[in-house]
Amino acid sequence: IDEFTKLVSDLESLNIKLEEEDQAIFFLNSLPKQYDQLRDTLKFGKETLTLEEVTAATYSKELDLKANGKHSKTNGEGLTVRGRTDKKDNQNKFRSKSRSKSRSRKTC
Repeated sequence: IDEFTKLVSDLESLNIKLEEEDQAIFFLNSLPKQYDQLRDTLKFGKETLTLEEVTAATYSKELDLKANGKHSKTNGEGLTVRGRTDKKDNQNKFRSKSRSKSRSRKTC
């Protein structure tokens, strides 16, 4: 957000004026992929957009992503673990998990 506002102020110093709604749309289009749903909601949910509304919604979404642990800079991060646990299951403590060995029979 800070980089975007710096770019807008640089453009204004060159006497290039962007309308408020154009700034909001440019900002929305510059957001990363994890903000796609927010982008669509803001673009198609209202007739006009202000940069203030968009930045407030973006800050809120960023806090939500951080709280849920989904905020990451790269797309391919993840860990999957499968297999048996080391902890023994006490509920089936008396149940045999293998075949019993046959005992030798004595006949007379």
